[in-house]
Amino acid sequence: MARSVRDLARLLATQAGHDRRQPLSINGALDVSGIQYTPDALQGLRVGWLGDLGGHLAMEDGIVGVCEDALRAMQNAGAHIEPTAPGFDPQTLWECWLVWRRALVGPKAAALLQLPGAREELKPEALWEYDNSLKLSYMDFQLASQRRTGFYNHLLQMFERFDVLALPVAQVWPFPLQERWPQKIGHRTMDTYHRWMESTIYATLAGMPAISLPAGFHPNQPWPMGIQLIGKPQGDVALLQVAAAYEAVRSEWLQRRPAAA
Repeated sequence: MARSVRDLARLLATQAGHDRRQPLSINGALDVSGIQYTPDALQGLRVGWLGDLGGHLAMEDGIVGVCEDALRAMQNAGAHIEPTAPGFDPQTLWECWLVWRRALVGPKAAALLQLPGAREELKPEALWEYDNSLKLSYMDFQLASQRRTGFYNHLLQMFERFDVLALPVAQVWPFPLQERWPQKIGHRTMDTYHRWMESTIYATLAGMPAISLPAGFHPNQPWPMGIQLIGKPQGDVALLQVAAAYEAVRSEWLQRRPAAA
């Protein structure tokens, strides 16, 4: 696991490049040699703060505030932080993502189900994905594909105003290992096993680079929280540069460790 932006940059530079077995892979090296590990890249940086998407994302208390603390550190270093509405229908996008996930997970589960006794061994969530994938029609997938393309183009328009978009990394603080997944956030019941991590779908669905940065800790517990930055298409190096500048600005804070619980 990368322990710093410098480590992450070296890892990605090693992994990047074209592979003929992956026809859509980019034919070119990821040149991270020019990344500066100073605060300079935050000067004038335009950050669109999406927050909880206007109340759409259920959030445990304190998460948004911790992320805003991280944004203030960036602002103090010269970044321009602008709270902004998403401009898309999050529920429609969620339904689009569910279709894509079922289409991708279903065939993998189907291969496993060929093995003797596999249905009894697979966790219920994987079986739910598989069973729902069997109900998908071509029209379902085509509509989801069109919506995904529309979302991508919408983000391109947002990136005419912003250099990066920011969201909380997670919607809940760390929860007990024995808890399979959070059933509720506040008073809102989660309607699927992955609704509690809905904040993570946007960069992946659009195929854009994203990075998670340490934001802070729960005010009363030693629980960490992060903020994610989404960058422009193929803007991996520029995003790493922003992360390196953030790391430089908060270098002393990043050395802190919470008191033991």
